[in-house]
Amino acid sequence: MRICYVTREPSSPNGVGDRSASSLLEALVEAGHEVHLLRGPSSPPDATQPDAPRGVITHVLDTSEGVAGLPGFGSLSSRWAWAVHARASTLHRVHPFDWIDLPSAGGAGAFILSAKRWGNAYPACTVSVRLEPLSGEVRALNNEHRLDLDVLETDHLEAQAIRWADLLRGPFPALLDAAGQKTGRRGPTEVIQEPLPASPSPSPPLDASPLTLRYHGPLERRQGLELLIRACGSLLDAGHELQLVLAGEDTRTGPFGRSFQHWLQRRVPARWRAHIRIEPMGAGTSSGPLSAGTLFCFPTSGGPPPPAWKELVAAGRPVVFSDIAAPGGIVESGAAMSFRAGDLQSLSDALGPLLDDVGLRQSLGKAAGAWAQDALSPMRVVQQLERALHLHAPSARLSRSTTAPSSSPLVSVVVPFFNLHSLLPETLASIAAQTFRDHEVLIIDDGSTEPQSLQLLEELEAQGHRVIHKPNGGLSSARNAGLEVARGRWILPLDADDLIAPTFLERTLEALEREPDLAYATSFVTAFTSSPQEPTSVYLPWGLDRDALLLTNVASTCTALLSREALEAAGGYDEWLTSFEDWDLYCTLAEQGRRGAVVPEFLFHYRQREGSLVRTEVMDQRHALLSYLVAKHPSLTARPDRTLRALMGEQERARAEQPLRYRAIDAVNDAVKRLPLLHPLLRSGVQTVKRLRRSSGASGAPPQTSS
Repeated sequence: MRICYVTREPSSPNGVGDRSASSLLEALVEAGHEVHLLRGPSSPPDATQPDAPRGVITHVLDTSEGVAGLPGFGSLSSRWAWAVHARASTLHRVHPFDWIDLPSAGGAGAFILSAKRWGNAYPACTVSVRLEPLSGEVRALNNEHRLDLDVLETDHLEAQAIRWADLLRGPFPALLDAAGQKTGRRGPTEVIQEPLPASPSPSPPLDASPLTLRYHGPLERRQGLELLIRACGSLLDAGHELQLVLAGEDTRTGPFGRSFQHWLQRRVPARWRAHIRIEPMGAGTSSGPLSAGTLFCFPTSGGPPPPAWKELVAAGRPVVFSDIAAPGGIVESGAAMSFRAGDLQSLSDALGPLLDDVGLRQSLGKAAGAWAQDALSPMRVVQQLERALHLHAPSARLSRSTTAPSSSPLVSVVVPFFNLHSLLPETLASIAAQTFRDHEVLIIDDGSTEPQSLQLLEELEAQGHRVIHKPNGGLSSARNAGLEVARGRWILPLDADDLIAPTFLERTLEALEREPDLAYATSFVTAFTSSPQEPTSVYLPWGLDRDALLLTNVASTCTALLSREALEAAGGYDEWLTSFEDWDLYCTLAEQGRRGAVVPEFLFHYRQREGSLVRTEVMDQRHALLSYLVAKHPSLTARPDRTLRALMGEQERARAEQPLRYRAIDAVNDAVKRLPLLHPLLRSGVQTVKRLRRSSGASGAPPQTSS
């Protein structure tokens, strides 16, 4: 097989970021496969690049180059996902891959999988996602509830990659099931372990020395360490002899970003403190992790256990896992014990017999070592992967045409026009260059007044173009007028100054024919000022994400290939709106439970120009327009708390990005409010400065698009 393995950032000498992954890649090479590694650059950027695993072809991705380096990506996750897709697709075109394996974290495979779902990209290639903790689940388990649009987009990309993967794989059955339920996944999953990084170093046999119960891993709320402390405390109170050591690096998962280690230490009652220690990993610890007489526990309440479990099991140490974090097959084979996650009594019941019976600990450790040598062997893991890939190889997928022969064109391109004589010909040329030919073009003259524009319209009509004249009524009115006379099943609104790539209609129609219930299909966007070959920024729609859609238009620009039926069912475009009419339409479609597709190609080119509606109307009326949308779509959000938390996050980020002088003014104003006896002239002066600041910001703020 020709294999592409993707990882985000190297954190180990081989550049893979995980010694287990390095063992896997080398074993795949040994088994006769051609392995390519796509990874991020070393950090810092000028650091020496690590050596690749033996026999592996390495490609270092740089997100500052090409399109990936342009402004406009909603998050670091989408920028990385685009860089992965761009490089993988380039390599795939030269020598097609049989298997691409991607991490779920950050949604690295989201664009590869959407390209495969909505088009013919990677047709005979199995694209798998190896499950890592979902970002949203980790935040919730750590009691971290702050959101912003970056976080919402990362959650969206992760869910999309998991939902659409040809194969979802991971070592933990309960986590695979939970991820499938959370994301609505219906595809196959396989429990496949990650191999041992190397043969473990010899460890002394277990004996009957005083028992130390240990946890090794990050001191993090979701690891269930408070539960472990309480369980050990109840066992101490019951007369058991033990020492509990929690060894690991502190994290900021205590209350509101504080030290979790300090929070844990305060949770230990005085009567237990001689028996419970919390200490950093390694430095000054009382005993090594593989010392004789040691029992380990990973009471994780969500996500996988810390990586140390693998080395410990391989070394023949007895281990107790929570049931949601137990590796597949280890408990069933008698090589480890488990308890119900979050259940104090269940954990105490699991630990009690092991504390009392050294023979039970010894037999459990012996079984653990035997299980690891078999289940975690690199070649055994390679064999499991080969079997899974053969079993779940993608079948040839044909486009399902949903159209019957007709005398009417399949697509109607509606071009509203008002006094843009110098730009319309280029827009029409981009339509004429479409590879899909079954379309009509409707030019809607929205009451143009300039002589040059009127002359151009006469010439176009003389050439056979269909021009519909109407009194000036705005974009919504013009698009609705075009909808009334359009004959196509699919409607493409295209402003008279924007451009579409030659394959726009072909690619979006392909997506719509794959899933006929879609309301629209759109694409990624580049913005330009003079030439579309010199883009200045990008815009990557997500689709109809109901929790994000009231914060910003994540659905599409106005230029999307829309189902005529869906457009009419939504009532067309709201003519009361003088801008944001496309955003409003997508809000309606989302409220109606509709779905859209985003083709991950830059097929729409948005022209940025002075005097456009975006730079005039929206700048002055943004607050009023957004208030109208919120009032019109009160039931849009699926989870209003997520939308509100993200809104607060965006406000906080905007405040943090304010110039220092403005923050100083705010601080003075707050102080003034707390001093009611302060001289009225000073209070009035501060308010005057604030008014000047607002007027300055209104005139100097960067332009924002309505879509």
